[in-house]
Amino acid sequence: MQLQLKNSKIPPISIAEILIIFLLILAAMSFEIWRNVLLPFHYPLNQKIITLILQKAILTSIIITVVYRILIYILFFMIKSFSDKLFEKLPNIHDKIINFALDVFIITGLVLCVTPIRPILQDTIASSKDFYITESFARYDAFPTAIILLCFGSIIGIFIFLWQKNRYGLIKIGLIIFIIVCASMINAQPNYNAKIVEARAAWKAQNYQLLISKANEALPLTRDKNEKAVAYYWIGVACNRLDNPIEAIKYQKKAIALDPSPGYEYSSLAFAYNTLKDYKNASESAKVCIKNAPDYAWCYLAMFEYYFFAEVNMDKAEENLQLAERYAPDDREIMDTRKSFDKEKKIVREIQKKGGIVVWK
Repeated sequence: MQLQLKNSKIPPISIAEILIIFLLILAAMSFEIWRNVLLPFHYPLNQKIITLILQKAILTSIIITVVYRILIYILFFMIKSFSDKLFEKLPNIHDKIINFALDVFIITGLVLCVTPIRPILQDTIASSKDFYITESFARYDAFPTAIILLCFGSIIGIFIFLWQKNRYGLIKIGLIIFIIVCASMINAQPNYNAKIVEARAAWKAQNYQLLISKANEALPLTRDKNEKAVAYYWIGVACNRLDNPIEAIKYQKKAIALDPSPGYEYSSLAFAYNTLKDYKNASESAKVCIKNAPDYAWCYLAMFEYYFFAEVNMDKAEENLQLAERYAPDDREIMDTRKSFDKEKKIVREIQKKGGIVVWK
């Protein structure tokens, strides 16, 4: 530990500590990316993933270590007499190792409590050359937080027991236990954002039962009506995907009653009405979606469905699909819609040229 407290100097920032914290964060993030992204979805490890992990790990390790040093500096001046004893310059190499390890342990606990470093898959790869993740980081929950700190703290505790059998060693063991308990309690607090991010991840993975489960877990954690509206929205989206448009309408209306300003709720509502062939309500919902969120691709995709199925108007359908492509050019579902529409459009136009009428089943 590089705290020269007896001389009342500002505690220096240890490059070694920053490096160790960086490596710990890098290892945790790499494992989660491998477990949640690369392994289940067979994505190649590419430059964008590596850059994403490195940027997050570097910034977090530097910022948290500096913040910790500032806190230690404040602590020193608040309780100088105690600090002089606890952090005094020690000639014994074993004591130096213990104090250094304890420093790293405390910073690790701080990272787990205040920094979202758990990557959760959000957006999927658009092509073999591109990869992107959005809104993808959340804090660890209580159990993994406790396990990470318990494994690390146990090793330090063993060294303290072997090398520092005095009252200050006992204080440090007590500090380790205190940090494990506090960090676990902090990360056991309602984590609405993590649940919603996991819900969106389940949608991207097309696991709609899991999406409903995560959104339902988020509901009791909401802090205001807007957050509750988002949770209801995701349940409605899942119901749409599970071919249950009536339930989808029920949940989207709940979401709209709480917060009518977003556009995405109306797009999901429009899709449900299109499924039920209630084209009047589908058209009205899609129009409200466009009014509320004119740059949201799914509003236009819902309007595309209306023109395609209700009016069988290929020109209007084409116009709205192009708008959807403009605002979400890399979305896989919109790209798949384009492929199928190009084929069906030719067939429909040939029938219409011959004076035939297209009726969808």
